[in-house]
Amino acid sequence: MTNGKVALARQLFADPNQSISEICSTLEISRSTLYRYVRDAKGISKPSDSPT
Repeated sequence: MTNGKVALARQLFADPNQSISEICSTLEISRSTLYRYVRDAKGISKPSDSPT
């Protein structure tokens, strides 16, 4: 991913109104790719999209 796309992924990931599915769809990436690039962003956590 480009640096710009990584920055956008991290920004969207930090937004509590964005689901993981929406982020992946918007960026056209897989969940594993998203997590690979945002895991270094410390202090950010997002609940899974799985129904509880």
